[in-house]
Amino acid sequence: TYAVSKLAADRAVFAMHKEHSFPVVIIRPFNSYGPNVTQPYIIPEIALQLLSLSDSVQLGNVESSRDFTYVEDTARGIIMALTNKNAVGETINLGSGREVKIRNLVFLMAKLLRKQVKIGGDPTRLRPYDVERLLCDYTKAKKILGWEPKVSLEEGLKRTIEWVTNNSVRFKGPFKGWYQSYYKGT
Repeated sequence: TYAVSKLAADRAVFAMHKEHSFPVVIIRPFNSYGPNVTQPYIIPEIALQLLSLSDSVQLGNVESSRDFTYVEDTARGIIMALTNKNAVGETINLGSGREVKIRNLVFLMAKLLRKQVKIGGDPTRLRPYDVERLLCDYTKAKKILGWEPKVSLEEGLKRTIEWVTNNSVRFKGPFKGWYQSYYKGT
């Protein structure tokens, strides 16, 4: 799975550092979003549905929460970590330190678009083994790098929605479920 592959990569890089003194920094970005955003991530999925003519959004688990980080903040943190000798050998989280339920994310994005919306449940959109809650502790990033997020979720969403609207972005949709591509050989 995705989580297992991330853990394996972390450990491989850490071993290179410990065994061979290879200068590494492990960055753990939390749900980066912004212009040039792609699917199957939640913000473009919600944007696609909100920008359609429908008055409802169909999603899976809307009670889970995530920590969203605007792409400029993520990129700035990565650059700061790569250019700071004190970061070598460290694992550094980059996130907002604020969790948002997916349900509330939908309503915030709808508000920014001045749109009334209902949320419907779609069982095909439920992710197997989904994590209920992701929240970043960026204490180490602040201590070592002097980094903290600058762009609020609302401002980042405004910029993202504006970019999607101005660039005639059309995402592939609607989402058809997590298992479909595995079992149909696509």
